Amino acid sequence: MHFNGSGGLRKDKDPEAGAALCVRGNILFNSVAAKRELGHCLQDGFGVERDAVLGKKLLQEAAAIDQANGVGMDVAVVAASAAAAEVEEVLRKRNDINTLTKAIDAAAQVAAAAKTAASKHLTKTSTQKFLLDWYGECGNLLLPGTTSCSHPLCGRVETRRHEFRRCSCCGRVRYCSRSCQSADWRLQHKFACLPLLELYGWAESDTDSMDDETPGMPVGTPGVDA
Repeated sequence: MHFNGSGGLRKDKDPEAGAALCVRGNILFNSVAAKRELGHCLQDGFGVERDAVLGKKLLQEAAAIDQANGVGMDVAVVAASAAAAEVEEVLRKRNDINTLTKAIDAAAQVAAAAKTAASKHLTKTSTQKFLLDWYGECGNLLLPGTTSCSHPLCGRVETRRHEFRRCSCCGRVRYCSRSCQSADWRLQHKFACLPLLELYGWAESDTDSMDDETPGMPVGTPGVDA
């Protein structure tokens, strides 16, 4: 809520308050979600003074807890990468990907294969399941002009237009948090962002940033706008 100003205006964002809540959640409750988000905040210097070493340590601790609890993120990433590589190999051999639209469609096919493979190794929390069902199977509509988080297992939705941060490389996906952005990059978006389009020669590697975006970041380290 504090990071995005959910339920309010853009000016209501308070990254410092959001980071402070993550600190409390980590120290008092050893919350994995708080630990992970705080790790990203420290790495990015978002709401707190930048400390990449401590941020990496917290992210590793969160990953270790997930692993101990049977959350198969690493297994899901391996499965996603294998499925994506298989589809990408087929696409590389095709000679009909000769327009930007076809290149984007090809990238979407690779990402979809990765998402399907990864989903077999991931489990939704009760909150995620409720949100995904509420705005999915139940057919409840989003507010006009808003979108949901692009992480396939998140389910959070915007409370106003352009509330979530978007990928600074392609601008086609939005995330409610750095945790979701980082996880989705590993699971599927890295296969559908600029790198694959560059493979087919239909995208510039040095994309100009849009007004509300941060500069594009190197492949493997995706960026999100504030």
